[in-house]
Amino acid sequence: MSTTDQPALAVPDPLGLITDLMSRIENHLDLAAVRAVVFSVASGRAKSLRRAEALAARTEVLSDGRAACDGT
Repeated sequence: MSTTDQPALAVPDPLGLITDLMSRIENHLDLAAVRAVVFSVASGRAKSLRRAEALAARTEVLSDGRAACDGT
């Protein structure tokens, strides 16, 4: 999946996108375990969609832990 595909995937399958992004960063973890954690932590379609869109826009947050700055 290319970076340009990620925002488009966030809409139909936000949990799948989050799982994919997490498994790329934590590639030593079992994919089924990553999927189980993502599905148990993500709550509701609206929240998971917002999380997926944010992660697709700035995947570095998964490795540096810093949220995007809004300039304030």
